[in-house]
Amino acid sequence: SPYEKDYFKEEIALLTMRVKYRLNDYRSSKEIGNSLLHDHPNSEYGTDVLITLGDIFIAEGLYNAAFRTYLKSYKKNDNKQYKKNIVRRIFLSLQMGISPSIPEELLSIEIDPDLIQILLLAKVHTELQAGQPTKAVNSLSQINVKDLSKINRDYYLKLEDKLYSNTRGRAFVGVVLPLTGKDSKIGMEFLDGLKYAEANNFSKNIELSIIVYDNAGNALTTLEAFQALNKNPNVVATIGPISEDNSVIAGSIAETSGVPLILPTATINGLSEVSDNIFLMNSNLTTRGNIAGQFVDEMLEAENIAVLAPADKFGKSLVEAFTKKLKSANKEPQIVEWYSGIPMNLERQFKSIRTTAWALSDTTDSLNLMSAKIDSIFSEDSLNVDILDEEVMTADDSSKVILNSIDAIYMPIHQGHLEYVGAQFPAYNLDAVVIGNDNWADLEVLRKEIIGPHYKGMYIISNYNDYQIEMLNYNFDVKHTGYFYQAIDCYNLLVESLMEANASNKPLMQILTNLDDFNGLFGTYNFSNSNVNSSLNIVQFDGFDFEKYVEPYQYFQY
Repeated sequence: SPYEKDYFKEEIALLTMRVKYRLNDYRSSKEIGNSLLHDHPNSEYGTDVLITLGDIFIAEGLYNAAFRTYLKSYKKNDNKQYKKNIVRRIFLSLQMGISPSIPEELLSIEIDPDLIQILLLAKVHTELQAGQPTKAVNSLSQINVKDLSKINRDYYLKLEDKLYSNTRGRAFVGVVLPLTGKDSKIGMEFLDGLKYAEANNFSKNIELSIIVYDNAGNALTTLEAFQALNKNPNVVATIGPISEDNSVIAGSIAETSGVPLILPTATINGLSEVSDNIFLMNSNLTTRGNIAGQFVDEMLEAENIAVLAPADKFGKSLVEAFTKKLKSANKEPQIVEWYSGIPMNLERQFKSIRTTAWALSDTTDSLNLMSAKIDSIFSEDSLNVDILDEEVMTADDSSKVILNSIDAIYMPIHQGHLEYVGAQFPAYNLDAVVIGNDNWADLEVLRKEIIGPHYKGMYIISNYNDYQIEMLNYNFDVKHTGYFYQAIDCYNLLVESLMEANASNKPLMQILTNLDDFNGLFGTYNFSNSNVNSSLNIVQFDGFDFEKYVEPYQYFQY
């Protein structure tokens, strides 16, 4: 019958929509769902389509759209179990962060008693998130607890507990992240880390309420978010943003806010000098270059040093600090080579370094041909020892001679460039200790057969413990990036600092400025020498994994 045909057609369309969603093909899934709703407005699958659309909006970071869509699905279904599942999703979208104006706007036109109760709960939630406890108390008083379903009552009690808890002090922290736009995956990872830390905060003394703003990676939106946070007298600190450019914008207005600004990723030199309120969890480029130079000089006692780095602000800042630190010890690199863009072909740079290494070689030691490892085109029988004794080899005679005249080579790289640099360096047979930055700490790449064995003994100077991500993910039983763990450290550092501020009756700014040894999950933090984290780790690669070699601040003073 026509009815059966339509029924199966709708069922197949819903199944296809869900499959596309599971495959992360959100565009196709939405097109199928919208078409089904348009062609079959009274379909019994309408609720399922709306729920799936809401799930897609959550995955895309469109929490306002998800919230509205889940409310529509709630209206379309009378099944109690379905309604429970929908309400859970509504509360999930609330926790991800929706615009505070939406509940109030929808309350003005809603007549369904159940939905009015849900929207009042949403209003309380957003008012708490915005740091408006007085408004939240007023909104909560409008809810009739007796009329609430069990799932709504449970949420009511959670909100009530947050409002009236006497066991914990409450502090409001502003967070500005790119939850939409090109960096949305990073923003969502960071937000998930904050939420994990919040859910696992077992301190009896302090609880953080997070006020989240989505800057979409946009400069103007970033400015507007921080201006809004500045107007909120309850905010004690702010976290974010993620990008360097937006961090500069946030830093430029930090002085007027009067509250600490915690920048989790920025490494820009001089940014902390803009205001005493700015704290960089990530060490700046000067600090990194300084420690690399001092490590090469004092710990490795290297004499002949080479440098290969990107010819941009990032690379030049690191190398400038590195060479300046060497110069203070009356040393300087024998050669500095630069490259631009993606380092797909570094033949010119590595050949130049090899030529320098050859010139530095002692022909009776480093180039003793009887002990050199040569991929010779001659058989052993054809080698004429008398001829070899009489002739002097030049740099062009064989690129297969392993040269050990360069003691150390400093090679900072950009994120994502390890595979290019890592695969090329071994071909030039330089027996030198490699010193890298944290972008070398990608075990998936380093463990490749053509790369890893050549870097045994390499050292990495790292702020965050990127080399431990594999272990952390194993312990968490979920695959996360470093941003998730950075967020946990940000949250816990603030909780501990606020507890100390409350106990000592000192301003939070003073506590942070004097912080000299906070051991987080993903790093260690020290602001006592400046507002830039000066605590870095030096780890060594054993050919398969990293192990901590030294904590520089135990030996080096800045």
